[in-house]
Amino acid sequence: MLKPSIVFLLLLIFGLVSAAGCAESAYRKACASCPFDANGKMDKNCYDSYQQSGISCIAQVYPIATAKHAAGQCPQIDRCAEELRSCLNIYSEYTDKEKCEIGTAQCFSEADSCVFYAAADCGEKIELPCGLSFILLFVLLSVLVGSFLKNVN
Repeated sequence: MLKPSIVFLLLLIFGLVSAAGCAESAYRKACASCPFDANGKMDKNCYDSYQQSGISCIAQVYPIATAKHAAGQCPQIDRCAEELRSCLNIYSEYTDKEKCEIGTAQCFSEADSCVFYAAADCGEKIELPCGLSFILLFVLLSVLVGSFLKNVN
C-alpha cells in the first residue's frame, strides 16, 4: 500500500506534467463557449479558434520544441497528435455535444502530458513554476526523513 506522502508526491509530479494543459483547456473552453446546432455539431469556426489558441499556448510554453518541430527535428510531437486522433476516434459515433459531455477532454489531457514529455525529449528547458521547486524539494525531503525515521525505530 502506498503511503500518503508518496501518493501526495505522485499527485504533485502528475500536476507538473500536465501543468500547461493547453489542449485540454482549449477543448473545455470550446465546449463551454461554442454553439451547437440541432444535430449536436459544434460551430466549426468557433472550435477552430479555440484549437488555434491551444496550439499557440503550446508554442508559448514549449518554444524550443516548437521550433525544432517546425524544422522537422522533433517528430515526437507528431506522435502526440497521432495519439490524440486515435483517442478521439474512440468517440467517433458521438456528436460534438455528446463528446463534450462524456469526457473526451481526457484525450486532450493525455495529449498535454505527451507533449510535455516530447518537448523534454526535444531539448525543451522545463522550468517549475515559482516556488514549486522548493515545495517539491520539501516533500522529497519529508518522504526521505520519514522513511529514515521509520527504519530507525
